[in-house]
Amino acid sequence: MKKRSVLQSVVLILLIWCGIFAADWFCVTALEKKPLFCIRTDSDIYTGLGYSYEIIVHPITGKEEYCLTVFGRYASSNITN
Repeated sequence: MKKRSVLQSVVLILLIWCGIFAADWFCVTALEKKPLFCIRTDSDIYTGLGYSYEIIVHPITGKEEYCLTVFGRYASSNITN
């Protein structure tokens, strides 16, 4: 019985993390806004629970571009040259 409740807790925590990550991903990619659940740690770096976004303003177009890292590894980007 105890193993089942521990497993349920782990699954619940993973689902909550996935929901938070998905909400931030949607805000940054689709809405082109700042992430909701991240803390601004530097002038253009937002850090969440295990992931971070580096949001940079393109010098020519003025459009915000992002670079996503998950657990310290590059995951996605829309940065153009």
